[in-house]
Amino acid sequence: MQRLARLGLVAALCGAALAAPAAHASTSYQLRQAGLAARTNGTPLAAGSLALMWRHSRLRDADISQADVLAAMISNRLMADYARSHYAPGQLFDGARVAFSSDTENEMQTVALLRSVHGKALDQAVRALPGGNLNGVVGERAALDAAYLDGVLGPLDKRLLLDFAFTAGQRAAAQQAVLLQYQLPGGSRGAVTLLDVYARQNVQGRVEIQQRNVDFIGQQARAVLANRFVLDWAERTLGARVLEDVRAALDDQAQVKALQAQYGIGADMHAPQPLLKALADKVTQAEIRTYYDSHKDEFRRIEKVKARHVRVASEAAAQRVYQEAAGGADFAELARARSIAGDRAQGGDLGWIEHTERAGWLAQLAMLQPPGVVGQPVRSPVGPNEAAYWEIMLVERRIEGYQPPGDDSVRYAASQAIAQRKAVAAYGALREQLAREARVEISPDYAPAAAPGPGRTRRSSK
Repeated sequence: MQRLARLGLVAALCGAALAAPAAHASTSYQLRQAGLAARTNGTPLAAGSLALMWRHSRLRDADISQADVLAAMISNRLMADYARSHYAPGQLFDGARVAFSSDTENEMQTVALLRSVHGKALDQAVRALPGGNLNGVVGERAALDAAYLDGVLGPLDKRLLLDFAFTAGQRAAAQQAVLLQYQLPGGSRGAVTLLDVYARQNVQGRVEIQQRNVDFIGQQARAVLANRFVLDWAERTLGARVLEDVRAALDDQAQVKALQAQYGIGADMHAPQPLLKALADKVTQAEIRTYYDSHKDEFRRIEKVKARHVRVASEAAAQRVYQEAAGGADFAELARARSIAGDRAQGGDLGWIEHTERAGWLAQLAMLQPPGVVGQPVRSPVGPNEAAYWEIMLVERRIEGYQPPGDDSVRYAASQAIAQRKAVAAYGALREQLAREARVEISPDYAPAAAPGPGRTRRSSK
C-alpha cells in the first residue's frame, strides 16, 4: 500500500478500497469522464482538488504521493461526517467565543493554502491590476473615523471590556455600513461592510472594533478584500468544484482535529474531556495495579535525603558562602562559622529528611537538589514584614523508592494513562469501522495496488 501505512490512515480503507474486480470498469469510466479522483458515500472529489491538496502537502513532505493524500482526504471525510452527525458544534468547538469562527478559520486556511501553491500566479494577477495593487479594484471608500463609527454603533462604551459583541441593532447597522466597494477582474462586484469585518474577528479583534481602532478596522477591511480576491481568482482559474472541495477538505480536517480532542488526542490537557473522564472513572484497581507493575519507573520518587545547610542574613553573604563551598571548603565548618540557624553547632546538619505530603519549604528544597552538589543560594519565602534570609543547601545522600500502588497520585496517573490508551484504541476502531462500512470508489489513476480485503469499499478498475 506504498506509504499509506506510514501515515497511519485507515487500514480497512487502504486494504479493501484498493482491490477491485474487473466488473467495475464502468465506474472507472464514469469517474474519469467526470474528472473525479474518487467518490465517498456518493460525495465526489475532483481530480483537480486532489492535485491541489497534493501540491500543498508536498511543500511539507516532498515524497508524499497522491494516493497518500487521497487516502487521508477520504479518511478525514468519513471521520468528519461522523463528528457532524454525533456532536453538536458547541461540543466540538467550545472555544469559538474567543477564537475565530469556523467559517473565518476555513477561509483563512483556504487562502493560505492557495497562496502557498499558487503564490506566483496570484502575485502576477495583483500586478496586472490598475496601479499594480488591490487598490486597483476598489471603488468608493467610507470616510472611516471615530465619528463615522459612533454614527454606526452608537456612543463608545468606555468601560473596560474583556469581550465585546454587537447588539442586534448594531449588527443591523453594521451590515449597512459599507467600508469599501470593489469590482474584481472577472466582473464580480461587491462591498466590504463593518459587519464583514466584525464577523471575521476573534475576541481581541472585537474589542479593537469596540474601542474604535480606525487603523485596525481599515486594515481588516483590506484583508477581507484580499481574501475575496484570492477566492475569486481560484474559482475562475481552478474551477468552483475544486475550490468547494478544498474548503470542504479543510473543514474535514478541523472536524477531525476537534473529534480527536474528544478522545484526548492532541487536546489541551486543561480542556474538559468527558470521554476520558468517563473512561478513567471505570478503571478498576486491578488495571491500575497491572499498569503500576509494568510502568513502575513512572512512579519513582525520593524517599529521603540527608542534608546540611547554611543560613545567612544577606544575599552577599550567601554568595560568599556558596563560592567557598563550591570551591571545596568543608561545608560543616562553613555552617559552624557562618550560619545563623539554630543547628550551626552541628554543622548545619538537618539529618534525614523524609518524603511527606506536607513538607516545609526547606525540606522541599532538599528534595529538589541532586546529592553531592552545593546548591545555589535561595531566598526564604517570608512574609512582607519579616526579615528575609538565604539558604545554601548540600544534600549528602539521597535514597529513592517508589510511590505505593494505593497512593492517590498513583491511582490518578494510572487511571488517566489507561483511559488515554482506551480512548486512542476506541478512536482507531471507529476509524476502521467507518472505512469498512463506507462506499468508496477510487480512480485507478490514484489507487496503488493492494491485496484484496473485506468490506463494501472498492477501487474502480481500468
